[in-house]
Amino acid sequence: MTTAHALLEEFYGPAAVVSISEVTTPGRVGSFSQVELAEIRQDGETRRVIVRGGGRQGPFQQPEDAARQLLWYSRVSGLPRHPRVLATAVIDDAGHWRRLSGTARIAVIEEFVDGVPYANDLTDIRGGRSVTEHDHRRAADLARYLAEIHRDRHVDRVAHLRGLRELVGGAEGIMSVIGLYPPEFRQRHRTLLDRLQSVIFERVIELQSVVRPVAQVHGDFHPGNILFTAADELHVIDRGRTERDEPMVDIGALLVNYLALGVPGTGLGQTFLNEYLAGTGDQDASTVLPVHTAMRVAAVASPAFYPDLDEDHRVAILAGGITIAQRRTLTPDDLDGCAERMRRLP
Repeated sequence: MTTAHALLEEFYGPAAVVSISEVTTPGRVGSFSQVELAEIRQDGETRRVIVRGGGRQGPFQQPEDAARQLLWYSRVSGLPRHPRVLATAVIDDAGHWRRLSGTARIAVIEEFVDGVPYANDLTDIRGGRSVTEHDHRRAADLARYLAEIHRDRHVDRVAHLRGLRELVGGAEGIMSVIGLYPPEFRQRHRTLLDRLQSVIFERVIELQSVVRPVAQVHGDFHPGNILFTAADELHVIDRGRTERDEPMVDIGALLVNYLALGVPGTGLGQTFLNEYLAGTGDQDASTVLPVHTAMRVAAVASPAFYPDLDEDHRVAILAGGITIAQRRTLTPDDLDGCAERMRRLP
């Protein structure tokens, strides 16, 4: 019996688990090393739930992160269109489900959303599919969703500084992400990686004195965490580890995919950003967007997250990220130039 099966029996009873199977789709797995889809029958009704447990090795899953994640998953259900978390548990070093003592990793049971990752759209476009009006509608839908969850904003100096700290030294910050690069790649391109970190550090220091309101955020709004159902309904999964932060955290996370992995001239990035700015009236967004977009460059160029890119493309993306981080503003009119830069070797 798997750990996930035992966990489900603990919560629902030994006779409730009808079936359980492993999920391997990258967009579904996210930052968890074990993801399983289960069918539960209770009180004459059948439902499907996802059990996600384990976690990547390295800075994303240190023991001190486990307690933070466990507490955080009690809050993620407050995000619109995000599946409700039904229960949480921990997994000890021996792989057994336990209550709290000996916590090393966590497991989560949440509602199942039957959808296709938005990453598939961008992969198809990169593979040569023509961009359609439907693609632009989806980009606009994503912008409107973010505008809606970002609507309630207020100044919170503590949350603002915490968010900046996470950009640099958090479990998913620039240092942690680059730390997951293969040693051989880091050795060959140390100057480039060091320069990207250095420029981001400089911009973060500058932003400490910038007073901008924080908002509810997803926190990890990349195409693998965005699903569209057969009815074209938008859902999001695998929310990041903070509830309120600088809204550009979400904008930069998706925008960098249009720049680094899309096709220049499609206009999808412009559609997304223009729709968001029209929906929020955030006139200062352009001044903080560069650093949040550049921060996500390290993830998009990483062999750990995007294994199919060739090395020249990774180098070009990293160099383009440095250029973006150095910008004082990033507007819709700048996007094509930034995308082209991510296709030229330094």
